[in-house]
Amino acid sequence: MASVSFSAQVYKVLIASPSDTSESRAAIQQAIVEWNDLNAEGFGAVLLPVMWEMSATPSIGASPQAILNDQIVDDADVVIAVFWTRLGTRTEHEPSGSVEEIRRKAGQGAPVLLYFLNQPVANPLNVDTLQLKAVQDFKTEMQGIAVLGDYETNKDLLHYVQRDLTRVIRKLQSGGDGPTNPPQPSSPAPSGGTAVDIGQDLERILNSYKDELRGLLARQRVRFESATPESDPDGARRVMVEYASALSQMVGAVAALSSAAANSRLNELLIDMTRRSTELGHLRMYLDGGQSLRKLVDGSEGVFSGTSELLEQNWVELIETPKA
Repeated sequence: MASVSFSAQVYKVLIASPSDTSESRAAIQQAIVEWNDLNAEGFGAVLLPVMWEMSATPSIGASPQAILNDQIVDDADVVIAVFWTRLGTRTEHEPSGSVEEIRRKAGQGAPVLLYFLNQPVANPLNVDTLQLKAVQDFKTEMQGIAVLGDYETNKDLLHYVQRDLTRVIRKLQSGGDGPTNPPQPSSPAPSGGTAVDIGQDLERILNSYKDELRGLLARQRVRFESATPESDPDGARRVMVEYASALSQMVGAVAALSSAAANSRLNELLIDMTRRSTELGHLRMYLDGGQSLRKLVDGSEGVFSGTSELLEQNWVELIETPKA
C-alpha cells in the first residue's frame, strides 16, 4: 500500500523542570505524542520532545547549564516548564537550571508554557522548605508578568498541555515567530547526533533505533524484575515511567524523519507502547485487593513482550505503511 504523505514543520519542544516532577514530565511527553497523533497531518506540524537526559551529549569546556543551552535549549521552539516543591539547582546566572531555560527562551521570543502542580506531598517531612519557598517566590514573581497554569493531577496536565500546544502552534503558523530550525530532509538519532540523508540511509537509521530500543528493553526489564513489584511496587512503577519517557523520545525521533514517518504504522505502534507504559506508570498502589499490583505486573509484561515482538518486525516496511 502506498503511503499518504503530507508536508510538515518540525517544532522542538523543550521540557524543563526540577527533579521532583518526573511523572509530570512523562505526562507532558505523552501529551506531545498524542498531539502528534491527533493533529500532525491537520496542522502540517510534528512536535519533537526535547529533554536533557535524552537529548544532551557528554561534553566538557563549560558549565553544565552552558553546555545544555548550546546543545538543546537555544534550538528549542517552545518551552513547557513545570514546578512542584523544588525550584532546582542554582546555575551561574539564575536560581535554577529550569529558571535559566525559561528566561533565556522567553528573552529569545519563544512561547513558554508554565505550570505549577497543586498536590499535597505524601510526607511533608521530606520537603526542602527552602526549595519550596523558592518555588513560591518564583511563582509570585511570574504572576506579575505571565499567565500561569495550575494543575492537580497529571491527567489534567496532559489535557492542558494538548490544549495549549494547539493554541501555540496555531499562533506560530499564523503570524508568530516561526521555529528556529526549519525542516530539513534529514534526521537526528534519538539521543542526538549528525543529520543524515534518510533517502539513502533509512534502513541504517532504523536499525540504529532498533538497537537503542533493544538495549532499553533489556535494561528496563532487568530493573523492573530487580525492583520486585510485590515488595517495591513504586520502584517498579517508576521503571515504567522511565520506559514511557524513553519510548516517547523515540516516537519523536521517528516522527522527525519525515511527515510520512510521523503518520506511519511504526510510529503508531510506538505510540501505543508509550501510552500503555504511561498508564502503568500512573497506577497507584491503593488497598484495592491487589488489582493495581496485578495490572502493573501483567501490563508491564505485556508491554515488554509487545516491544520484543515489535523488534522482530521489518521497520522499513512499517515506516512505509500508513497507520491503521
